[in-house]
Amino acid sequence: KLETNRMNIKVSELVAMKEIFECEFNDFFEELNE
Repeated sequence: KLETNRMNIKVSELVAMKEIFECEFNDFFEELNE
């Protein structure tokens, strides 16, 4: 649902994904700046 834009991500889920993927928050939003 997240990938098809049918659901918004919760902040807690975003924090968990950041830790799992060992990346920065900006990495999730790179394509939005293009």
